[in-house]
Amino acid sequence: MPLRNQDNEVIGINGVLTNITAVKRVDANIKRFYKFLDIVPAAVLILDSMGRVIFANEDWFKITDHPRASRDDINWIDIVPPDVQPFLMEKFREVAGGKEITFQLKIKRQYVNAAGEVLGPAWVMVKALAETNEDGGIERCVTTAMDISHQKYAENMHRTRLEEALEAKRQQEK
Repeated sequence: MPLRNQDNEVIGINGVLTNITAVKRVDANIKRFYKFLDIVPAAVLILDSMGRVIFANEDWFKITDHPRASRDDINWIDIVPPDVQPFLMEKFREVAGGKEITFQLKIKRQYVNAAGEVLGPAWVMVKALAETNEDGGIERCVTTAMDISHQKYAENMHRTRLEEALEAKRQQEK
């Protein structure tokens, strides 16, 4: 804004400068953090306290088979079958309530073993926690997930073989 004398001549300039170095530094740190999350070998999904997506890394899309989309178009509840959705919503409410939880979750994506056989729905192990703000309110819900389908189907196969062996033994004892 120009400063003028009584003859309306500009004799100076008046203005406000704001140092935004700290803001730029924080922005750079946030970008580095999200870049780091994209190389982590686990699915990462960050939600706000209302369940809106803030961030999903590349592995989250791979593990869940959710179509790649902007964060506003990610429907994270849709990664599980309809009969599992109430369970997932309950888990979200627990985390949004401040609990740190770990649970197993059946998702819609089909698990295909090394032989190329489709064995059924994939399973993930989820760890979730809430981040609080300085007032103690829930700011974000951070979740990580690892594909445990291989272990789940190996356990099922082992259990089936054990049951078959026990049944065969019972038949022999008759």
